[in-house]
Amino acid sequence: MYKLILIVLLIVLPFYTPIFAVTEYKYAGEFLNVGVGARALGMGGAFVAVADDATAAYWSPGGLSHLKSKEFTFMYSQQFDNFVKTNFISYAHPTSKWGTFGISWLRLGVEDIPKTGFIDANGNLMQDFNDKNNDGIKDPDELYIERPTIVGTFDDVENGIFLSYGLGITKHLSTGLNMKIIRQSLSIHSSSGVGFDIGIMSELFSGLKIGLNIQDIPKTNITWDLTGHKDVIPTSVRLGVAYKGDISSLKSVAVFSWSMDTKYDTTMHYGVEWWLMKALALRLGLDDGRLSAGAGLKIAEFQVDYAFIGHEDIGNTHRISTSVRF
Repeated sequence: MYKLILIVLLIVLPFYTPIFAVTEYKYAGEFLNVGVGARALGMGGAFVAVADDATAAYWSPGGLSHLKSKEFTFMYSQQFDNFVKTNFISYAHPTSKWGTFGISWLRLGVEDIPKTGFIDANGNLMQDFNDKNNDGIKDPDELYIERPTIVGTFDDVENGIFLSYGLGITKHLSTGLNMKIIRQSLSIHSSSGVGFDIGIMSELFSGLKIGLNIQDIPKTNITWDLTGHKDVIPTSVRLGVAYKGDISSLKSVAVFSWSMDTKYDTTMHYGVEWWLMKALALRLGLDDGRLSAGAGLKIAEFQVDYAFIGHEDIGNTHRISTSVRF
């Protein structure tokens, strides 16, 4: 019965994405959409139905119960001429009776942003016009100052803590839950909020999986201090299908995956992963039409992954992540 329900969801959801594609607040909490894990990013972000490592907490908590051992993963990247720095750390802890627990931290920071202003002859901050009589009102003979100077810097730092839990319901069906604690700071102002995600993963046939991640249920409110203004992250859906098959003649394993995301209208993601002797991986993907590629090397329980992500407007980026199982 559950397989039938999931198949219906797979068929129906693409035609009902306008329900989730609310545009009024669509860029709220944008840092949560940067993508994590060089393995997943090398596959174009088509990872919802794969989600079999510690990054499952991000892509879909429904995959957490598929982990067979404790796993720690770390990713660090610099983008846009090292201006934007992203960190992701995740730990997943499977248990024999109580499912899998996870905790993750995603941080995006833009630091030392120049702050401009106007300084008088005594080094004091002033308004954007030469207030000769100090009354705070611009008089006709008080000219605008055309060239502001740099008077300091400020930071934009955004943090997300994921508290995750995954549980295998049957041999072929699992589910999971995220509680996201969001904290943002911009100069002297800050905001905070709490959101929830629900993930489901099912193996329909041998090697064929379907994954579903419903994010921000209900809508996630991020409230700013002082003003009390609220940014709202609308509910969105990630839906994916993946097939994993052995190629015994080449002593290798291949994974083919597809996913869609309704966060901003509907975006499509495609990925391929090929493992040779469970040690060397090559990956290729399309992330909403943008090319991605990557490679991975696994030695015993240690793994390092690399991803190249192309972008015509903001330049290409490189991501490296490492993971260890124990």
